Amino acid sequence: AGSAGGAGAGPAGAAGSAPSSCEELARQVADFECGPLKGSSSEARLALKRKLLVKWHPDKQPSPEHVALATHVMQELQNRPEWNR
Repeated sequence: AGSAGGAGAGPAGAAGSAPSSCEELARQVADFECGPLKGSSSEARLALKRKLLVKWHPDKQPSPEHVALATHVMQELQNRPEWNR
């Protein structure tokens, strides 16, 4: 008997299955986080990017595991076409 929600909630849980690696989880998180950037004005995009940079900055993370994920997420975000418009 599994539980609904919990650790599976959020971007990874929305996909329906657990990611197989830190890199895959980072891709899923970047997909989720870049969603609002797609239809934003340049001012709103800049504000969202700043917010994401602070949220996913490795130095702002509470543990080494979070640092590794945040590093991958930052790399994924910055390689997205939505990010570089």
